[in-house]
Amino acid sequence: MASNIAVTELDFATIKQNIKTFLRGQSEFTDFDFDGSAISVLIDALAYAAHITAVQANMSFNEIFLDSATLRNSVISRAKELNYLPRSETAAQATVNMVVADVNDPSSINVPKGTKFSSTIDNETYIFSTVTDQVLARVTAGNYAGDVTVYQGEYQQSTFTVTSIIDGVIQNKFVIQDTNIDTRFLTVDIEDTKGASSFSWVITDDITDVSSASLTFYLQEVENEHFEIYFGAGLIGKQPVVGNYITTDYLVTAGVDGNLVNNFTLISTISSNEVNYTPNLFTVTTVDKSFGGRARESIAEIKVMAPKYYETQGRAVTVDDYKVIMLKQFPEIETLSVWGGEEEIPAQFGKVFISVKPIYGTTFPPTTLDEMEIYMQRKNIVGVTSEIVSPQLIYVNIISVVKFDGQSTTQTEGQIRSLIQTTMFDYIDNQSEVFDQGIDFSPTISKIDTIHDSIESNITAFSLSHKFIPSTTVNNDYQFDYANVIDPSSVVSTWAGVDTTTAWELKDDGLGILHIYKDGILFLSNAGGVDYAGGIINLSNFLPDVATNTTFSLTVSPISNDLLSRRRALLVAGDMTGINVYDSSKVGGSFEAILFNDLTDAQKAALGL
Repeated sequence: MASNIAVTELDFATIKQNIKTFLRGQSEFTDFDFDGSAISVLIDALAYAAHITAVQANMSFNEIFLDSATLRNSVISRAKELNYLPRSETAAQATVNMVVADVNDPSSINVPKGTKFSSTIDNETYIFSTVTDQVLARVTAGNYAGDVTVYQGEYQQSTFTVTSIIDGVIQNKFVIQDTNIDTRFLTVDIEDTKGASSFSWVITDDITDVSSASLTFYLQEVENEHFEIYFGAGLIGKQPVVGNYITTDYLVTAGVDGNLVNNFTLISTISSNEVNYTPNLFTVTTVDKSFGGRARESIAEIKVMAPKYYETQGRAVTVDDYKVIMLKQFPEIETLSVWGGEEEIPAQFGKVFISVKPIYGTTFPPTTLDEMEIYMQRKNIVGVTSEIVSPQLIYVNIISVVKFDGQSTTQTEGQIRSLIQTTMFDYIDNQSEVFDQGIDFSPTISKIDTIHDSIESNITAFSLSHKFIPSTTVNNDYQFDYANVIDPSSVVSTWAGVDTTTAWELKDDGLGILHIYKDGILFLSNAGGVDYAGGIINLSNFLPDVATNTTFSLTVSPISNDLLSRRRALLVAGDMTGINVYDSSKVGGSFEAILFNDLTDAQKAALGL
């Protein structure tokens, strides 16, 4: 008699063969043709049933673990056990300036919550709304202006009534039927009975400050990407009672589709000071185009974030804690860097610095940075303060001499050079713009060699530039963080004076002191200092003789061509005009001589020539 059928198989064909093997071992089926008889159909049916049962059992087992679950409802269920609420759709944010006149000359004009603006992008019309009351200040008599923050979306409302409580637990489910809501702007008001005075309840994800009398509600994602509000049963928050009338207001948004809008038209009539201001009375201009819109958190993102968020326990202690909390609370962040004050130059003990870059653009508005800073102060441990700072963009410039064989291609030097410049700009761009992700030198020079079959070799180096617009009316101090060790005597910046005939130059002396030269003659012997090891440059009392809004480029050579992105320094693709191409079939043995004729002193120094 045959041994028992193997029960660990998941493949249909293997299960069927195991059944046949088992039956052949039975005396009742000696010399039976299982492939050419009607019993083959029965074996197929039995194999199918076994296969389906095995697959279902395997899937069910996988779904009970966060890392192997594939269904969103299963992932959400596992995340709840870690006290993690996945991110909802996130509305894009924009800033507009509003100007209006009123001969009645009130002290200010209020722009209420829910004021709507219309905008069109790619032939699609989007509604933007204010999410708080905002104020237009009196500029001069009868004239008012102010910046107003708007979010893509339109307010909707859902209402519920508490009808059943058993053993102290509300039996009703308060599920919001709109799925594409931004939960950051969800509000809940509860009336004892419909039409009575209402009280605003607040959401919380931290029960340490919640009592049985706190007007607190909680939020969770449930089936089919809906959100449900619930309450603390009189233990961790006050419990509504039968007959209470619940009103929820929330912003319905298009998420990521609302980004990059830069034209807005007011469509709401604004009532303030007992006056109705129609839309045509206002002049609306864009201050910051919309950014920060995101889709709801994906299954893959939840799997990463939920365990990390659970590790933080709602408090920021380690660098990873800060990153997880910031990304959870502010989904409009694309990348961020966190470092302790002991790494700052000069050191500032007892502080944590956080540099953030939005998904669109390079810096957040000051109001958003203030909001982030206030939020993180609640998460710091005792004795530690945090400071949110904008990134400093460090442009990565490539200086390269590339030899190619002109006899093996119909491409000219100019065409090869243009191809290399475009390719390397995209390459650096893809490698950078993320904190803590550097650029390695070896893959970079290898990339150049593979851009075209005719390229024979290259000599390459990096330089780093910081671009800024200095004041032309006030002496200011400036600090620039290059995040990489700076090669002494490599700091340089040049500019033309207001008269365009004067040549100015800023450079270091190799000993850490910056000097300014005018037409080649020393003009200022101490214009600041350089911390070569720390990668920091400080300009002191800098007031250049240039036209207003002149952009300066302050360039250095790094000691190492393996570039780091740390602290507030964010690497981005820079200038590729330093890439020079030569046809080796023409220059012959005089290649190095031609280099010295064509390259600048700074390029030769960077390349070690």
